[in-house]
Amino acid sequence: MTPHTLILGIGSPFGDDRAGWAVAEALRASAWFRSLAPGSVGVACLDRPGAGLLAALEGVTHAVLIDAMRSGAPPGRVRVLAVEALVGSTAGLVSSHGFGLAGALKLAKAMGLLPPRLTILAIEAGAGDGLDALSAEVRAAVPRVLHRIEACVGGSGQDRVAP
Repeated sequence: MTPHTLILGIGSPFGDDRAGWAVAEALRASAWFRSLAPGSVGVACLDRPGAGLLAALEGVTHAVLIDAMRSGAPPGRVRVLAVEALVGSTAGLVSSHGFGLAGALKLAKAMGLLPPRLTILAIEAGAGDGLDALSAEVRAAVPRVLHRIEACVGGSGQDRVAP
C-alpha cells in the first residue's frame, strides 16, 4: 500500500551527503512518527535520485524530499527549495549522484509523476572529508529539519501546514 505522504532522505553513506539519510533515521526514531496512523506516512532512504525516485513517487500524494546541497551557504543551513526552480532549469546544478535531483524531478514532471504536493528540504553540506560521520553543523540541522517536517505533514499524516 502506498502511503499518503512519503518522506524520502536522499544521499549516500559518506560524510555530509548522508544528511537526508540522517533525517530519515531520526524521523523513524521520533515519538511524532511513532504516533502517526500506521501506513499514513512512509519514510525511506534513497542513494540515487534518478529512476529510483520516479518509482518512489508513484501514487504518493505528498512527498517530502531531504537532500544535502552545496551552494556556498554556511554548512547546516536548511532551505526549502522551490520545485518550479528545480524542474524549470537544471543549468548549474551539480550532483554527486550523477543523475541528480533536479534532473529526476524534471523527468518526473514530463512523465506526469510529480505528486500533487512536493516539499524539498535541503541541508547545506560542509566541505567534508568523505568520512562516514556528519559534520557538527549538519548534525545540528537534523532536529530543525524534523521540526519542519512535523509542521509540514501535521499530526495525522495528512497535509496541514505548508513549510
